[in-house]
Amino acid sequence: MIGQKSLKLDIYRIWEAMGAKKKSFLFYFSLSAPLSLIKSYQAYLIKPIFDKGLSPTGTSDEVWRIAWILVGVGFIHYFFRYFQGWGLKTCSEQIAIDLRRRLFHKILYLPYETFKQKKVGDLSSIVTSDVKIYSDITNDIFIVVREILMIFGLLFVAFYHDVQLTLMCLGVVPVYYFVFNFVGEPARKWGQKVRGTFGEVSNEVLQGLEGVKVIRSFGAQKFFLGRLIKLHDKYIDGNKKIFSIQENASPLIEFLGLLVFSFILVMGNQKIQSGEMSLGALLSFLASIALVIDPVRRLTRSLVFFRTWSGASDRIFGLLEEYEENLRQEKQEAKYGDIEIHNLTFSFGESQVLKGVDINIKKGEKIALVGASGGGKSLMTHLLINLYEVKSGEIKIDGQDINEYSKTSLRNLIAYVGQDVTLFHDTLKNNIILDKEYDEEKFKKVISESLVEEFLETLTSGVETILGDRGTQISGGQAQRVSIARALYLNAPILIFDEATSALDNKLDKEIQEMIKSEFKNRILITVAHKLNTIQDYDRIYFLDSGKIIEKGSHQELMALKGQYFSYYSVNL
Repeated sequence: MIGQKSLKLDIYRIWEAMGAKKKSFLFYFSLSAPLSLIKSYQAYLIKPIFDKGLSPTGTSDEVWRIAWILVGVGFIHYFFRYFQGWGLKTCSEQIAIDLRRRLFHKILYLPYETFKQKKVGDLSSIVTSDVKIYSDITNDIFIVVREILMIFGLLFVAFYHDVQLTLMCLGVVPVYYFVFNFVGEPARKWGQKVRGTFGEVSNEVLQGLEGVKVIRSFGAQKFFLGRLIKLHDKYIDGNKKIFSIQENASPLIEFLGLLVFSFILVMGNQKIQSGEMSLGALLSFLASIALVIDPVRRLTRSLVFFRTWSGASDRIFGLLEEYEENLRQEKQEAKYGDIEIHNLTFSFGESQVLKGVDINIKKGEKIALVGASGGGKSLMTHLLINLYEVKSGEIKIDGQDINEYSKTSLRNLIAYVGQDVTLFHDTLKNNIILDKEYDEEKFKKVISESLVEEFLETLTSGVETILGDRGTQISGGQAQRVSIARALYLNAPILIFDEATSALDNKLDKEIQEMIKSEFKNRILITVAHKLNTIQDYDRIYFLDSGKIIEKGSHQELMALKGQYFSYYSVNL
Protein backbone atom coordinates (compact mmCIF):
# COMPACT_ATOMS: atom_id res chain seq x y z
CA MET A 1 0.00 0.00 0.00
CA ILE A 2 1.27 3.48 -0.88
CA GLY A 3 2.55 5.24 2.22
CA GLN A 4 2.06 2.12 4.40
CA LYS A 5 5.29 2.84 6.27
CA SER A 6 4.14 6.41 6.92
CA LEU A 7 0.75 5.14 8.12
CA LYS A 8 2.38 2.75 10.60
CA LEU A 9 4.64 5.56 11.83
CA ASP A 10 1.64 7.86 12.38
CA ILE A 11 -0.20 5.18 14.38
CA TYR A 12 2.93 4.57 16.47
CA ARG A 13 3.27 8.32 17.10
CA ILE A 14 -0.33 8.58 18.23
CA TRP A 15 0.09 5.61 20.55
CA GLU A 16 3.24 7.08 22.12
CA ALA A 17 1.62 10.51 22.51
CA MET A 18 -1.17 9.00 24.63
CA GLY A 19 1.25 8.59 27.51
CA ALA A 20 -0.50 7.82 30.82
CA LYS A 21 -3.92 7.86 29.10
CA LYS A 22 -3.23 4.59 27.23
CA LYS A 23 -5.12 2.44 29.78
CA SER A 24 -8.18 4.71 29.87
CA PHE A 25 -8.25 4.91 26.09
CA LEU A 26 -7.96 1.12 25.73
CA PHE A 27 -10.79 0.60 28.23
CA TYR A 28 -13.24 2.78 26.28
CA PHE A 29 -11.82 1.40 23.07
CA SER A 30 -12.63 -2.17 24.17
CA LEU A 31 -16.34 -1.33 24.29
CA SER A 32 -16.31 -1.49 20.47
CA ALA A 33 -16.51 -5.31 20.71
CA PRO A 34 -19.89 -5.52 22.54
CA LEU A 35 -21.23 -2.68 20.34
CA SER A 36 -20.41 -4.64 17.18
CA LEU A 37 -22.04 -7.79 18.65
CA ILE A 38 -25.19 -5.85 19.53
CA LYS A 39 -25.40 -4.37 16.02
CA SER A 40 -24.94 -7.80 14.47
CA TYR A 41 -27.61 -9.29 16.73
CA GLN A 42 -30.03 -6.52 15.71
CA ALA A 43 -29.51 -7.51 12.06
CA TYR A 44 -30.03 -11.17 12.93
CA LEU A 45 -33.33 -10.42 14.74
CA ILE A 46 -34.93 -9.45 11.42
CA LYS A 47 -35.16 -13.17 10.53
CA PRO A 48 -37.41 -14.19 13.49
CA ILE A 49 -39.44 -10.98 13.09
CA PHE A 50 -40.57 -12.04 9.60
CA ASP A 51 -40.32 -15.82 9.90
CA LYS A 52 -42.09 -16.11 13.27
CA GLY A 53 -43.55 -12.85 14.57
CA LEU A 54 -45.06 -11.49 11.35
CA SER A 55 -45.61 -14.79 9.55
CA PRO A 56 -49.16 -16.16 9.00
CA THR A 57 -48.48 -18.71 11.76
CA GLY A 58 -47.00 -16.19 14.19
CA THR A 59 -48.64 -15.34 17.55
CA SER A 60 -49.01 -12.05 19.43
CA ASP A 61 -46.89 -13.47 22.26
CA GLU A 62 -44.09 -14.09 19.80
CA VAL A 63 -44.36 -10.52 18.48
CA TRP A 64 -44.29 -9.09 22.02
CA ARG A 65 -41.26 -11.23 22.94
CA ILE A 66 -39.31 -10.04 19.89
CA ALA A 67 -40.40 -6.42 20.53
CA TRP A 68 -39.11 -6.56 24.13
CA ILE A 69 -35.85 -8.09 22.93
CA LEU A 70 -35.47 -5.23 20.42
CA VAL A 71 -36.13 -2.60 23.14
CA GLY A 72 -33.68 -4.27 25.55
CA VAL A 73 -30.95 -4.60 22.92
CA GLY A 74 -31.53 -0.97 21.85
CA PHE A 75 -31.20 0.27 25.46
CA ILE A 76 -27.97 -1.67 26.00
CA HIS A 77 -26.62 -0.29 22.70
CA TYR A 78 -27.56 3.26 23.77
CA PHE A 79 -25.78 2.89 27.12
CA PHE A 80 -22.57 1.44 25.64
CA ARG A 81 -22.51 3.93 22.73
CA TYR A 82 -22.98 6.96 25.01
CA PHE A 83 -20.45 5.81 27.61
CA GLN A 84 -17.83 4.97 24.98
CA GLY A 85 -18.31 8.20 22.99
CA TRP A 86 -18.10 10.37 26.12
CA GLY A 87 -15.05 8.54 27.44
CA LEU A 88 -13.08 8.55 24.21
CA LYS A 89 -13.71 12.24 23.49
CA THR A 90 -12.69 13.15 27.04
CA CYS A 91 -9.51 11.07 26.68
CA SER A 92 -8.76 12.64 23.30
CA GLU A 93 -9.02 16.17 24.72
CA GLN A 94 -6.83 15.28 27.71
CA ILE A 95 -4.25 13.73 25.39
CA ALA A 96 -4.34 16.84 23.16
CA ILE A 97 -3.85 19.12 26.18
CA ASP A 98 -0.87 17.04 27.29
CA LEU A 99 0.57 17.20 23.76
CA ARG A 100 0.16 21.00 23.71
CA ARG A 101 1.96 21.19 27.04
CA ARG A 102 4.83 19.07 25.68
CA LEU A 103 5.07 21.20 22.53
CA PHE A 104 5.02 24.47 24.48
CA HIS A 105 7.68 23.08 26.83
CA LYS A 106 9.77 22.18 23.78
CA ILE A 107 9.38 25.68 22.29
CA LEU A 108 10.42 27.34 25.56
CA TYR A 109 13.55 25.19 25.73
CA LEU A 110 14.59 25.32 22.07
CA PRO A 111 18.03 26.84 21.44
CA TYR A 112 17.70 30.58 20.84
CA GLU A 113 19.13 30.38 17.31
CA THR A 114 16.22 28.10 16.33
CA PHE A 115 13.91 31.13 16.43
CA LYS A 116 15.96 32.75 13.67
CA GLN A 117 15.10 29.78 11.43
CA LYS A 118 11.43 29.19 12.31
CA LYS A 119 8.41 31.46 11.96
CA VAL A 120 6.51 32.19 15.16
CA GLY A 121 3.24 31.66 13.26
CA ASP A 122 4.35 28.16 12.24
CA LEU A 123 5.10 27.24 15.85
CA SER A 124 1.77 28.68 16.99
CA SER A 125 -0.06 26.75 14.26
CA ILE A 126 1.54 23.47 15.36
CA VAL A 127 0.53 23.99 19.01
CA THR A 128 -3.06 24.98 18.19
CA SER A 129 -4.32 23.82 14.79
CA ASP A 130 -2.19 20.70 14.26
CA VAL A 131 -2.91 19.41 17.76
CA LYS A 132 -6.65 19.97 17.14
CA ILE A 133 -6.34 17.67 14.13
CA TYR A 134 -4.52 15.19 16.37
CA SER A 135 -7.45 15.28 18.83
CA ASP A 136 -9.86 14.58 15.96
CA ILE A 137 -7.73 11.75 14.60
CA THR A 138 -7.65 9.89 17.93
CA ASN A 139 -11.45 9.77 17.72
CA ASP A 140 -11.14 8.61 14.12
CA ILE A 141 -8.89 5.72 15.16
CA PHE A 142 -11.70 4.56 17.42
CA ILE A 143 -14.13 4.90 14.50
CA VAL A 144 -11.84 2.87 12.23
CA VAL A 145 -11.60 -0.05 14.68
CA ARG A 146 -15.26 0.16 15.70
CA GLU A 147 -16.38 0.10 12.06
CA ILE A 148 -14.03 -2.79 11.23
CA LEU A 149 -15.48 -4.82 14.12
CA MET A 150 -18.98 -3.82 13.01
CA ILE A 151 -18.23 -4.97 9.46
CA PHE A 152 -16.91 -8.35 10.65
CA GLY A 153 -19.91 -8.86 12.94
CA LEU A 154 -22.41 -8.08 10.19
CA LEU A 155 -20.52 -10.24 7.69
CA PHE A 156 -20.70 -13.10 10.20
CA VAL A 157 -24.50 -12.78 10.18
CA ALA A 158 -24.43 -12.71 6.37
CA PHE A 159 -22.23 -15.84 6.25
CA TYR A 160 -24.57 -17.54 8.70
CA HIS A 161 -27.50 -17.02 6.30
CA ASP A 162 -25.73 -17.74 2.98
CA VAL A 163 -22.02 -18.35 2.38
CA GLN A 164 -22.25 -18.22 -1.42
CA LEU A 165 -24.01 -14.86 -1.55
CA THR A 166 -21.63 -13.37 1.02
CA LEU A 167 -18.52 -14.44 -0.91
CA MET A 168 -19.98 -12.92 -4.08
CA CYS A 169 -20.58 -9.64 -2.24
CA LEU A 170 -16.98 -9.63 -1.01
CA GLY A 171 -15.88 -9.40 -4.62
CA VAL A 172 -16.01 -5.59 -4.27
CA VAL A 173 -13.24 -5.59 -1.60
CA PRO A 174 -10.41 -5.22 -4.18
CA VAL A 175 -12.27 -2.22 -5.62
CA TYR A 176 -12.50 -0.66 -2.14
CA TYR A 177 -8.77 -1.33 -1.63
CA PHE A 178 -8.06 0.47 -4.92
CA VAL A 179 -10.24 3.44 -3.88
CA PHE A 180 -8.37 3.90 -0.62
CA ASN A 181 -4.97 3.69 -2.33
CA PHE A 182 -6.11 6.01 -5.10
CA VAL A 183 -7.26 8.78 -2.75
CA GLY A 184 -4.97 8.18 0.24
CA GLU A 185 -1.61 9.38 -1.05
CA PRO A 186 -2.94 12.60 -2.70
CA ALA A 187 -4.79 13.33 0.56
CA ARG A 188 -1.55 12.99 2.53
CA LYS A 189 0.42 15.26 0.16
CA TRP A 190 -2.22 17.96 0.08
CA GLY A 191 -2.61 17.70 3.85
CA GLN A 192 1.09 18.53 4.27
CA LYS A 193 0.79 21.53 1.94
CA VAL A 194 -2.32 22.85 3.69
CA ARG A 195 -0.73 22.58 7.17
CA GLY A 196 2.27 24.57 5.93
CA THR A 197 0.02 27.23 4.40
CA PHE A 198 -1.97 27.53 7.62
CA GLY A 199 1.30 28.22 9.44
CA GLU A 200 1.98 31.06 6.97
CA VAL A 201 -1.52 32.45 7.62
CA SER A 202 -0.94 32.33 11.40
CA ASN A 203 2.41 34.05 11.01
CA GLU A 204 0.88 36.81 8.87
CA VAL A 205 -1.85 37.43 11.46
CA LEU A 206 0.73 37.60 14.28
CA GLN A 207 2.86 40.05 12.29
CA GLY A 208 -0.20 42.20 11.70
CA LEU A 209 -1.11 42.24 15.38
CA GLU A 210 2.42 43.00 16.53
CA GLY A 211 2.99 45.65 13.87
CA VAL A 212 -0.43 47.30 13.96
CA LYS A 213 1.06 50.66 15.00
CA VAL A 214 3.46 50.74 12.04
CA ILE A 215 0.79 49.46 9.62
CA ARG A 216 -1.63 52.23 10.63
CA SER A 217 1.06 54.89 10.70
CA PHE A 218 2.01 54.14 7.09
CA GLY A 219 -1.55 53.46 5.93
CA ALA A 220 -0.54 49.95 4.89
CA GLN A 221 -3.77 48.18 5.90
CA LYS A 222 -4.73 47.26 2.32
CA PHE A 223 -1.24 45.95 1.59
CA PHE A 224 -1.23 43.59 4.58
CA LEU A 225 -4.86 42.60 4.02
CA GLY A 226 -3.97 41.74 0.41
CA ARG A 227 -1.09 39.52 1.60
CA LEU A 228 -3.43 37.70 3.98
CA ILE A 229 -6.10 37.25 1.28
CA LYS A 230 -3.51 35.66 -1.05
CA LEU A 231 -2.48 33.20 1.68
CA HIS A 232 -6.13 32.46 2.48
CA ASP A 233 -6.82 31.77 -1.21
CA LYS A 234 -3.87 29.37 -1.26
CA TYR A 235 -5.17 27.69 1.91
CA ILE A 236 -8.71 27.38 0.50
CA ASP A 237 -7.43 25.97 -2.81
CA GLY A 238 -5.53 23.28 -0.91
CA ASN A 239 -8.57 22.43 1.20
CA LYS A 240 -10.72 22.22 -1.93
CA LYS A 241 -8.40 19.49 -3.19
CA ILE A 242 -8.67 17.61 0.10
CA PHE A 243 -12.46 18.00 0.26
CA SER A 244 -12.69 16.78 -3.33
CA ILE A 245 -10.69 13.66 -2.44
CA GLN A 246 -12.68 13.02 0.76
CA GLU A 247 -16.10 13.60 -0.77
CA ASN A 248 -15.31 11.54 -3.86
CA ALA A 249 -14.58 8.42 -1.80
CA SER A 250 -17.88 8.17 0.15
CA PRO A 251 -20.38 8.33 -2.75
CA LEU A 252 -18.21 5.90 -4.70
CA ILE A 253 -18.42 3.39 -1.83
CA GLU A 254 -22.19 3.97 -1.59
CA PHE A 255 -22.54 3.36 -5.34
CA LEU A 256 -20.65 0.08 -5.02
CA GLY A 257 -22.94 -0.81 -2.12
CA LEU A 258 -26.04 -0.21 -4.25
CA LEU A 259 -24.61 -2.48 -6.96
CA VAL A 260 -24.12 -5.22 -4.37
CA PHE A 261 -27.62 -4.63 -2.95
CA SER A 262 -29.18 -4.90 -6.41
CA PHE A 263 -27.26 -8.12 -7.06
CA ILE A 264 -28.53 -9.60 -3.78
CA LEU A 265 -32.15 -8.77 -4.66
CA VAL A 266 -31.88 -10.72 -7.92
CA MET A 267 -29.98 -13.68 -6.44
CA GLY A 268 -32.04 -13.71 -3.25
CA ASN A 269 -35.29 -13.84 -5.16
CA GLN A 270 -34.05 -16.95 -7.02
CA LYS A 271 -33.10 -18.61 -3.70
CA ILE A 272 -36.54 -17.92 -2.20
CA GLN A 273 -38.23 -19.33 -5.30
CA SER A 274 -36.10 -22.47 -5.07
CA GLY A 275 -36.71 -22.80 -1.31
CA GLU A 276 -33.03 -22.34 -0.35
CA MET A 277 -33.81 -19.27 1.82
CA SER A 278 -36.78 -17.97 3.77
CA LEU A 279 -38.03 -14.42 3.38
CA GLY A 280 -36.85 -13.60 6.92
CA ALA A 281 -33.36 -14.98 6.20
CA LEU A 282 -33.11 -12.92 3.00
CA LEU A 283 -34.26 -9.75 4.75
CA SER A 284 -31.81 -10.37 7.60
CA PHE A 285 -29.06 -10.97 5.01
CA LEU A 286 -30.02 -7.76 3.17
CA ALA A 287 -30.03 -5.82 6.44
CA SER A 288 -26.56 -7.14 7.28
CA ILE A 289 -25.14 -6.10 3.90
CA ALA A 290 -27.02 -2.75 3.97
CA LEU A 291 -25.70 -2.03 7.46
CA VAL A 292 -22.17 -2.88 6.28
CA ILE A 293 -22.27 -0.12 3.65
CA ASP A 294 -22.51 2.69 6.20
CA PRO A 295 -19.52 1.50 8.31
CA VAL A 296 -17.51 1.03 5.09
CA ARG A 297 -18.35 4.60 4.03
CA ARG A 298 -17.37 6.03 7.45
CA LEU A 299 -14.26 3.87 7.47
CA THR A 300 -13.19 5.22 4.08
CA ARG A 301 -13.72 8.84 5.16
CA SER A 302 -11.78 8.25 8.38
CA LEU A 303 -8.87 6.56 6.59
CA VAL A 304 -8.68 9.36 4.02
CA PHE A 305 -8.78 11.96 6.80
CA PHE A 306 -6.14 9.96 8.63
CA ARG A 307 -3.84 10.29 5.63
CA THR A 308 -4.37 14.06 5.48
CA TRP A 309 -3.18 14.17 9.10
CA SER A 310 0.27 12.89 8.12
CA GLY A 311 1.43 16.46 7.41
CA ALA A 312 0.35 17.62 10.88
CA SER A 313 1.95 14.51 12.38
CA ASP A 314 5.31 15.31 10.74
CA ARG A 315 5.16 18.89 12.03
CA ILE A 316 4.15 17.95 15.60
CA PHE A 317 6.61 15.13 16.13
CA GLY A 318 9.31 16.85 14.09
CA LEU A 319 9.15 19.71 16.61
CA LEU A 320 9.13 17.31 19.58
CA GLU A 321 12.28 15.68 18.23
CA GLU A 322 14.14 19.01 17.97
CA TYR A 323 17.23 19.45 20.13
CA GLU A 324 16.55 21.53 23.23
CA GLU A 325 18.70 23.24 25.82
CA ASN A 326 19.44 20.94 28.74
CA LEU A 327 19.11 23.28 31.70
CA ARG A 328 19.25 20.38 34.16
CA GLN A 329 22.46 18.93 32.75
CA GLU A 330 24.86 18.03 35.56
CA LYS A 331 27.46 20.74 35.20
CA GLN A 332 29.23 23.11 37.55
CA GLU A 333 27.32 25.82 39.38
CA ALA A 334 28.27 29.25 38.05
CA LYS A 335 30.27 31.45 40.45
CA TYR A 336 30.61 35.21 40.42
CA GLY A 337 34.05 36.44 39.43
CA ASP A 338 36.04 38.27 36.79
CA ILE A 339 34.86 37.97 33.19
CA GLU A 340 37.43 37.09 30.52
CA ILE A 341 36.51 37.12 26.82
CA HIS A 342 39.27 35.82 24.58
CA ASN A 343 39.40 35.66 20.76
CA LEU A 344 35.60 35.52 20.57
CA THR A 345 34.38 34.92 17.01
CA PHE A 346 30.79 34.27 15.92
CA SER A 347 28.96 33.90 12.61
CA PHE A 348 25.37 33.69 11.42
CA GLY A 349 25.66 31.44 8.40
CA GLU A 350 28.26 32.98 6.08
CA SER A 351 28.14 36.35 7.86
CA GLN A 352 30.85 36.82 10.50
CA VAL A 353 29.52 39.19 13.16
CA LEU A 354 32.28 39.05 15.82
CA LYS A 355 35.97 38.79 14.90
CA GLY A 356 38.48 37.91 17.61
CA VAL A 357 37.10 40.04 20.46
CA ASP A 358 39.14 40.30 23.71
CA ILE A 359 37.65 41.88 26.86
CA ASN A 360 38.57 41.57 30.56
CA ILE A 361 36.26 42.79 33.32
CA LYS A 362 37.16 42.77 37.01
CA LYS A 363 34.60 42.29 39.77
CA GLY A 364 32.91 45.62 40.54
CA GLU A 365 33.85 47.27 37.24
CA LYS A 366 31.51 49.13 34.91
CA ILE A 367 32.22 48.78 31.18
CA ALA A 368 30.37 50.05 28.12
CA LEU A 369 30.09 48.73 24.57
CA VAL A 370 29.55 51.44 21.98
CA GLY A 371 29.65 51.81 18.22
CA ALA A 372 27.44 51.91 15.17
CA SER A 373 24.49 49.51 14.80
CA GLY A 374 25.40 46.03 13.56
CA GLY A 375 28.81 46.05 15.22
CA GLY A 376 28.05 42.98 17.40
CA LYS A 377 27.43 44.70 20.76
CA SER A 378 24.09 43.05 21.56
CA LEU A 379 25.34 39.71 20.23
CA MET A 380 28.13 39.76 22.81
CA THR A 381 25.59 40.11 25.62
CA HIS A 382 23.55 37.23 24.17
CA LEU A 383 26.67 35.06 24.11
CA LEU A 384 27.45 36.00 27.69
CA ILE A 385 24.09 34.65 28.92
CA ASN A 386 24.53 31.64 26.62
CA LEU A 387 21.54 32.29 24.36
CA TYR A 388 23.96 31.26 21.62
CA GLU A 389 26.64 28.64 22.16
CA VAL A 390 30.22 29.92 22.14
CA LYS A 391 31.89 27.85 19.41
CA SER A 392 35.01 29.87 18.59
CA GLY A 393 37.00 31.58 21.31
CA GLU A 394 35.96 31.52 24.95
CA ILE A 395 34.11 33.38 27.67
CA LYS A 396 35.17 32.70 31.25
CA ILE A 397 33.58 33.77 34.52
CA ASP A 398 35.61 33.24 37.68
CA GLY A 399 38.24 31.48 35.56
CA GLN A 400 35.84 28.83 34.22
CA ASP A 401 34.51 28.52 30.64
CA ILE A 402 30.77 29.32 30.71
CA ASN A 403 30.07 26.20 28.62
CA GLU A 404 31.08 24.20 31.69
CA TYR A 405 28.44 25.93 33.82
CA SER A 406 24.81 24.81 33.92
CA LYS A 407 22.69 27.30 31.97
CA THR A 408 20.29 27.82 34.88
CA SER A 409 23.03 28.80 37.34
CA LEU A 410 24.74 30.99 34.72
CA ARG A 411 21.54 32.92 33.97
CA ASN A 412 20.81 33.35 37.68
CA LEU A 413 24.21 35.02 37.86
CA ILE A 414 23.31 37.62 35.22
CA ALA A 415 20.37 40.05 35.06
CA TYR A 416 19.63 41.19 31.51
CA VAL A 417 17.64 44.26 30.48
CA GLY A 418 17.16 44.60 26.72
CA GLN A 419 15.98 47.46 24.55
CA ASP A 420 12.99 45.40 23.36
CA VAL A 421 10.91 45.11 26.50
CA THR A 422 8.81 41.96 26.86
CA LEU A 423 5.85 42.25 29.22
CA PHE A 424 3.12 39.65 29.68
CA HIS A 425 -0.65 39.83 30.06
CA ASP A 426 -0.39 39.65 33.84
CA THR A 427 -0.13 41.89 36.90
CA LEU A 428 2.65 44.43 37.34
CA LYS A 429 3.86 42.42 40.34
CA ASN A 430 4.05 39.12 38.43
CA ASN A 431 5.80 40.83 35.52
CA ILE A 432 8.54 41.91 37.92
CA ILE A 433 9.01 38.78 40.04
CA LEU A 434 8.22 36.26 37.24
CA ASP A 435 8.63 32.82 38.87
CA LYS A 436 10.82 33.99 41.76
CA GLU A 437 9.63 33.81 45.36
CA TYR A 438 7.82 36.98 46.43
CA ASP A 439 9.60 39.08 49.06
CA GLU A 440 7.56 42.19 49.94
CA GLU A 441 10.46 44.20 51.36
CA LYS A 442 12.68 43.38 48.40
CA PHE A 443 9.84 44.15 45.98
CA LYS A 444 9.22 47.62 47.49
CA LYS A 445 12.93 48.36 47.28
CA VAL A 446 13.26 47.51 43.56
CA ILE A 447 10.14 49.41 42.46
CA SER A 448 11.53 52.44 44.29
CA GLU A 449 15.02 52.07 42.75
CA SER A 450 13.66 51.51 39.23
CA LEU A 451 11.29 54.51 39.56
CA VAL A 452 8.25 52.28 38.96
CA GLU A 453 6.83 53.72 42.17
CA GLU A 454 6.43 57.11 40.48
CA PHE A 455 3.63 55.93 38.18
CA LEU A 456 1.94 53.39 40.50
CA GLU A 457 -0.79 55.90 41.47
CA THR A 458 -1.87 56.17 37.83
CA LEU A 459 -2.62 52.42 37.69
CA THR A 460 -6.16 51.40 38.65
CA SER A 461 -5.14 48.49 40.89
CA GLY A 462 -1.56 49.41 41.77
CA VAL A 463 0.85 46.47 41.56
CA GLU A 464 -2.11 44.13 40.84
CA THR A 465 -2.96 46.00 37.62
CA ILE A 466 -3.03 43.79 34.51
CA LEU A 467 -0.54 45.35 32.09
CA GLY A 468 -2.22 43.93 28.99
CA ASP A 469 -0.78 42.04 26.06
CA ARG A 470 2.86 43.18 25.59
CA GLY A 471 2.29 45.88 28.25
CA THR A 472 -0.19 47.96 26.24
CA GLN A 473 -1.63 49.55 29.39
CA ILE A 474 1.54 51.52 30.14
CA SER A 475 3.92 53.73 28.12
CA GLY A 476 7.22 52.65 26.58
CA GLY A 477 9.24 54.46 29.25
CA GLN A 478 7.16 52.91 32.03
CA ALA A 479 7.61 49.48 30.45
CA GLN A 480 11.39 49.95 30.48
CA ARG A 481 11.27 50.81 34.17
CA VAL A 482 9.31 47.59 34.83
CA SER A 483 11.97 45.69 32.90
CA ILE A 484 14.71 47.29 35.01
CA ALA A 485 12.77 46.41 38.19
CA ARG A 486 12.62 42.78 37.00
CA ALA A 487 16.41 42.68 36.64
CA LEU A 488 16.95 44.31 40.04
CA TYR A 489 14.60 41.82 41.70
CA LEU A 490 16.81 38.97 40.46
CA ASN A 491 19.56 40.59 42.55
CA ALA A 492 22.29 39.13 40.34
CA PRO A 493 25.96 40.15 40.70
CA ILE A 494 26.25 40.88 36.95
CA LEU A 495 23.89 43.32 35.24
CA ILE A 496 23.63 43.82 31.48
CA PHE A 497 21.93 46.99 30.19
CA ASP A 498 21.35 46.70 26.43
CA GLU A 499 19.93 50.14 25.57
CA ALA A 500 17.79 49.64 28.67
CA THR A 501 16.99 53.33 29.15
CA SER A 502 16.47 54.35 25.51
CA ALA A 503 12.79 55.23 26.11
CA LEU A 504 13.47 57.29 29.25
CA ASP A 505 13.87 61.06 29.23
CA ASN A 506 17.19 62.55 30.35
CA LYS A 507 15.98 63.27 33.89
CA LEU A 508 14.77 59.71 34.54
CA ASP A 509 17.81 58.28 32.79
CA LYS A 510 20.10 60.26 35.06
CA GLU A 511 18.21 59.09 38.18
CA ILE A 512 18.50 55.45 37.07
CA GLN A 513 22.22 55.89 36.43
CA GLU A 514 22.75 57.43 39.88
CA MET A 515 20.91 54.50 41.46
CA ILE A 516 23.13 52.05 39.59
CA LYS A 517 26.28 53.80 40.79
CA SER A 518 25.21 53.49 44.42
CA GLU A 519 23.67 50.00 44.29
CA PHE A 520 26.19 48.26 42.01
CA LYS A 521 29.49 49.21 43.58
CA ASN A 522 30.58 45.60 44.03
CA ARG A 523 28.89 44.19 40.93
CA ILE A 524 29.81 44.05 37.26
CA LEU A 525 27.81 46.34 34.99
CA ILE A 526 27.94 45.92 31.21
CA THR A 527 26.12 48.59 29.23
CA VAL A 528 25.39 48.75 25.51
CA ALA A 529 24.91 52.48 25.05
CA HIS A 530 24.10 55.12 22.49
CA LYS A 531 23.59 57.86 25.11
CA LEU A 532 27.30 58.48 25.65
CA ASN A 533 26.79 61.12 28.36
CA THR A 534 25.67 58.31 30.74
CA ILE A 535 28.92 56.30 30.54
CA GLN A 536 31.57 59.00 31.01
CA ASP A 537 32.55 57.71 34.47
CA TYR A 538 32.73 54.02 33.45
CA ASP A 539 35.97 52.15 34.07
CA ARG A 540 36.38 51.24 30.40
CA ILE A 541 34.64 51.81 27.10
CA TYR A 542 35.03 49.44 24.15
CA PHE A 543 34.34 50.82 20.70
CA LEU A 544 33.24 48.14 18.22
CA ASP A 545 33.16 48.43 14.48
CA SER A 546 32.21 45.55 12.13
CA GLY A 547 32.68 43.01 14.89
CA LYS A 548 36.11 44.19 16.05
CA ILE A 549 37.24 46.25 19.04
CA ILE A 550 39.13 49.12 17.49
CA GLU A 551 39.48 51.35 20.59
CA LYS A 552 39.29 50.86 24.36
CA GLY A 553 39.91 52.96 27.45
CA SER A 554 38.20 55.41 29.78
CA HIS A 555 36.11 58.26 28.37
CA GLN A 556 38.95 60.71 28.96
CA GLU A 557 41.54 58.43 27.33
CA LEU A 558 39.40 57.83 24.24
CA MET A 559 38.59 61.50 23.84
CA ALA A 560 42.31 62.30 24.03
CA LEU A 561 42.96 59.82 21.17
CA LYS A 562 40.65 61.85 18.92
CA GLY A 563 39.84 58.65 17.00
CA GLN A 564 36.60 56.82 16.21
CA TYR A 565 35.11 57.25 19.70
CA PHE A 566 35.87 60.96 19.64
CA SER A 567 34.07 61.35 16.28
CA TYR A 568 31.15 59.19 17.42
CA TYR A 569 30.83 61.15 20.67
CA SER A 570 30.91 64.48 18.83
CA VAL A 571 28.15 63.38 16.46
CA ASN A 572 25.97 61.94 19.24
CA LEU A 573 26.12 64.88 21.66
